[in-house]
Amino acid sequence: MTPAHLAAGDPVAAAFARLKRDEAQSAGIAAAEQRAKAAPQDAGAWLKLGTLLARAGRKAAALEAFHRCLALAPERDEVRHLIAALGGGAAPARASDAYVANVFDGMAERFDETLVTFLDYRAPMLLAELAKRRLGDRRMLDIVDLGCGTGLMAPYLRPRARQLVGIDLSGEMLKRAAARGSYDALHQAEIGTWLGAHPTAFDLAVAADVFCYFGELDAVLAAVASALKPGGLLLFTVEMKAGDGWSLAASGRYTHTEGYLRRAAAGAHLGVCELEAVSLRTENGAAVEGYAVALAAGRR
Repeated sequence: MTPAHLAAGDPVAAAFARLKRDEAQSAGIAAAEQRAKAAPQDAGAWLKLGTLLARAGRKAAALEAFHRCLALAPERDEVRHLIAALGGGAAPARASDAYVANVFDGMAERFDETLVTFLDYRAPMLLAELAKRRLGDRRMLDIVDLGCGTGLMAPYLRPRARQLVGIDLSGEMLKRAAARGSYDALHQAEIGTWLGAHPTAFDLAVAADVFCYFGELDAVLAAVASALKPGGLLLFTVEMKAGDGWSLAASGRYTHTEGYLRRAAAGAHLGVCELEAVSLRTENGAAVEGYAVALAAGRR
């Protein structure tokens, strides 16, 4: 069992895990504050401090640190994204390429352990189950893994694939995906642009926790639709939002409502095959709720 499972089943273990996490969080913030004060012209030090403060829920202090960073490095669009996520500005329609690349380059070394062991990450398994329901035992498919990261989807996709292609913005994540040896090709690219250059190329497109870096989904869903063969499938997960539309959460990720997902799919001429409420992972001791979605391209 993972630490998350152990804690979930034992209140004492859960309380101890929270205490250890809080202690580590406080120590990290104190060290980052010391570094930023010792090197006040270091934009990276303020960014690190702001990130830790945001994770701890200290929004006002985090915003102050991010603004200090932006004043030193006004070209850093990813910092503007973090400020917007904390309510300090208008939410962009999607995360910038720089923001996504920087986040995942920094996470690459510990990505698998963090998600699978400590966050009980379920998106690959959920999409594999969805693929099983929609595709049965079909094989020899041309498949694209959008935002493939380190390749956590690859073991589920490779047995079905004639061709398995991975796309990601993070070079560090792609290095680890390549080490798995499961992909026929890997490309460092923005997924919408890359898909637009590969019309009617794929039977299946999969995006595990990728569209949470998009608010407006119209353009990226249209790009996927153009890259699917007639009758091809798109399987993806997103985080859940109450109310209507989409919003940028304090985490820096976007959340979407069921109604918005259905409207965006219709706008891209993709039919909704399944749209299921699911638990995507555990974060700060609570389940992150979302949707697992299957869309189908129309027959051309």
